[in-house]
Amino acid sequence: HEFISRVGGDEFVIVTTSSQCVILSERLIQSLYAPFNINNEQFTLGVSIGIAIAPQDGENFEELFKNADTAMYVAKSSGKNRYAFYTPSMTDEILSTTLLDKEIKQGIEEEQFVLYYQPLVDLSSDEITGVEVLVRWEHPEKGLIFPNEFIPRAEETHLIIPLGELILQKAFKQLIEWKEKGIFKGIMAVNISSVQIEQEEFIEKIEALCRTLNVDTSKVELEVTESFIMKNPKKSAQTLQKLENLGFNIAVDDFGTGYSSLSYLKTFPIHKLKIDRSFIQDLPNDKDDRAIVRAIISLAKNLELEVLAEGVETNEQKEFLIENWCDSAQGYLFAKPMST
Repeated sequence: HEFISRVGGDEFVIVTTSSQCVILSERLIQSLYAPFNINNEQFTLGVSIGIAIAPQDGENFEELFKNADTAMYVAKSSGKNRYAFYTPSMTDEILSTTLLDKEIKQGIEEEQFVLYYQPLVDLSSDEITGVEVLVRWEHPEKGLIFPNEFIPRAEETHLIIPLGELILQKAFKQLIEWKEKGIFKGIMAVNISSVQIEQEEFIEKIEALCRTLNVDTSKVELEVTESFIMKNPKKSAQTLQKLENLGFNIAVDDFGTGYSSLSYLKTFPIHKLKIDRSFIQDLPNDKDDRAIVRAIISLAKNLELEVLAEGVETNEQKEFLIENWCDSAQGYLFAKPMST
């Protein structure tokens, strides 16, 4: 027998004495696949299910409810229309994630995030033409933390918005300082998260920051991902056009890794394609990577776009890129990211 109750909002509880939890969950998911018709419009619902079993997951309703709720959030974070059984490690993970969120927030407030810079090198002359801004977290207890450990979570919680503002502010101030000292005349490339750029106020905020600091926007390259562009091509085109109108250069980061339509390349205000390091690392030995890199360079040249290779680590990779007319590169062969 089953008992179902709505506990608030879009959350429901099912109590069952059946041991067939998997069959029940799959039936529930299946039953919601069919769209609902309301006022001649069709709507589909997704469902995430968390399962807690007595007595191992709790000996009373409160414990079972709390643990089923935890499992439900895990199922939800794995994608819609899934179920997950509670395990004790889930509680540890949620506590750990909650602590990380708190520490990221505190890190932004206390400006624990610092910028590193990796040179961008012209392959025909070996001259440095610019730098890419990379962020590191100088954690008071854990030391230096790399972006892959905090950026994905910051994007999930939208803490990337204040963090992104802090990065832009620090980067622009550094650019101005270098210009005043006459020690750097190239471009500064800054990654922009899709969460950040999708904000309604993003254009206003970056424009106000440039005005306040008196930034030469022609010296700034904003890097966006293919996935941002293709999520909503029409809106993305408008946003990028506004940024180009402000004088910024636009680069597509990690090019080749997304699912994109080539038609956007000629209609969007893009100046540069950055070939993802995953296509560079096995050059010149990997046949498929050779073909992909040649195709991207050829595409860029035909559309009069600059092309840069990321993650160049060997002379063999560099020689292959030069032979195939790649404009510029970055990577450990030239220099590691460095602080000022």
